[in-house]
Amino acid sequence: MSSAWPGVLLAALFVLLNAFFVAAEFAMVKVRSTRLGTLARKGEPSARAAQRVVERLDQFLNATQLGITLSSLALGWIGEPALAALLLPLLQLVGIESPAVSHTVAFAVAFAFLTIAHILFGEMVPKSVALRRAERLALGTARAMILFRTVFWPILWVLDALSNLVLRALGIPPAGEAEALSEEEVRSLFEAPHGGTLLPETKRALITRVLRTADRPVRLVMVPRVDIVYLDMGMPIEVVRERARSVGFSRLPIVTDDDIDRIVGYIHVRDLFLAEAGPAQEVQPILRQPVFVPESATVGALLHDLQVSRVHLAIVVDEYGGTRGLVTLEDLLEELVGEIQDEFDVEEAKIVRLAEGRAMVDASVSVADVAAAVGIEPPEAEADTLGGFVLAALGRMARQGDRVRFGELVAEVTNVRRRRVTKVLVRPPTPQETEAAAAHEELRPTELTS
Repeated sequence: MSSAWPGVLLAALFVLLNAFFVAAEFAMVKVRSTRLGTLARKGEPSARAAQRVVERLDQFLNATQLGITLSSLALGWIGEPALAALLLPLLQLVGIESPAVSHTVAFAVAFAFLTIAHILFGEMVPKSVALRRAERLALGTARAMILFRTVFWPILWVLDALSNLVLRALGIPPAGEAEALSEEEVRSLFEAPHGGTLLPETKRALITRVLRTADRPVRLVMVPRVDIVYLDMGMPIEVVRERARSVGFSRLPIVTDDDIDRIVGYIHVRDLFLAEAGPAQEVQPILRQPVFVPESATVGALLHDLQVSRVHLAIVVDEYGGTRGLVTLEDLLEELVGEIQDEFDVEEAKIVRLAEGRAMVDASVSVADVAAAVGIEPPEAEADTLGGFVLAALGRMARQGDRVRFGELVAEVTNVRRRRVTKVLVRPPTPQETEAAAAHEELRPTELTS
């Protein structure tokens, strides 16, 4: 029996080694590299070693896997026979005399005991501790992991090469554990309830807004065709200057033959008035070229195009090449970070909250933004804007007083200009409207009260 104790002690050591490698693996995955960088700049002795581990995460994860495998194999090879030998005399004391039976029972009990010890103390406990104390364990295990990887580097190199050969033979490209997160994963990370523990609420909200907005089509943020203020190439420059003063925009598209589908460029009012004292009497010398994009282009893609081309204005065109709208760099930035008011802006808020859960909304606001502002799930709709939603629900041109259901609320048309819905009141339904909804009846136009 005494000769079995060294093997039992070795088995305990191998369980601890397994626990070390498991804890190191989860700690290096969980710890934040930005936090390690901060500690390294403050002079934390182990932080630079931990940074080295995290920067070569794939290589060190392979090292932890080798350590876990070697520890587990050694545990089974040494621990099971040693523990079985320790149990044999005890089995004989309880009356099991047959050597075959006693050996079978001893090995079965030893196997069960070591399996439980391995799973509990070698896997589950160190994993839970590492997830809760990732920074401390990453700092504490980094140097030991660097030493282990250095010693076993030849074996790790061979295993990595063989693994890549097998993957290529199967037609699967090798992939590392440290691959960048996908955009959807990053979005989920910052939208998760615990995301605020990583960043202040304002920064988390900004990042979430950027991620949500980047994939929105530009048609949701453009100035629509009917609202574009443009000037004609044939206008005398004095007339152009006067129009520019009156409209208050810093950039204006220029067309030919007074046709908005024939935009040839745009002018910046600064260039226009700098040229006032010079000999130039035509718009042509100060004309700038915009970026032309399809209406399916995304905000993120257009922002990149404007940055690369160093242009501040884009023209949105339809499939036939006609002008659908206009987007400026300021429009895109406002979508990402919120409204930016310059010295020319005299803008009303597009969503004005009123008493009793009501909101007066500009019809050009997107359905999703209106729903978010009033705190409901966006209703299913093919239209992008609230005005388009109302028209689609009515199935005809809208009139003042028309009402449609907007999710749990009611959208009531309050202003129509030139057959176009411009203002909509979003409000809770009246008792009569609630009864009509329960009976699946159409909402009839109502007289508006001031």
